[in-house]
Amino acid sequence: MFSLMAARRLRGTGLVFGLALSLIFGLAAAPAAADLPAGGATGSEVAALLRDLGYTTDITTDKDGSPLIHTTMAATKIDVYFYNCASSRCTSIQFVAGFAISGVTLSTINTWDKDKRYGRAYISTEGYPFMEVDVDISNGATMSEIRAYIRHVEALVPDFKTAIGYKG
Repeated sequence: MFSLMAARRLRGTGLVFGLALSLIFGLAAAPAAADLPAGGATGSEVAALLRDLGYTTDITTDKDGSPLIHTTMAATKIDVYFYNCASSRCTSIQFVAGFAISGVTLSTINTWDKDKRYGRAYISTEGYPFMEVDVDISNGATMSEIRAYIRHVEALVPDFKTAIGYKG
């Protein structure tokens, strides 16, 4: 997977290369991936990105008044939580999938956490397995980088369902 640091290092290079081509060929340079404004992303921006990727979204707020998006990936309900919010912009996003099945062992969860670098798992106090993916954008990001995280969650959900033996 292409790292955020590598993307940031190459972002300026790509723009310079694009500008050079436009000067050579007299073409308008394609815009670089849009940087998010200082302070992170809004729930509306992430919901729009999810819709662009073909997902339905229901945007609401959580108990603290921060954005909360409900969507579905791989036939699984996903909640998208936002943290560290100020003036509607949030610097941390969390994708959460929970499964109402019992009998998943701590050993299964520990194996998942050991083998998967991204996509932390745990068993809730009710005994249900959950998987979470955190996205820290406090140092800046682009919508393309958030899109890459969404694609990552998309790939992890079926793997997690298989790991916990979920058939639903």
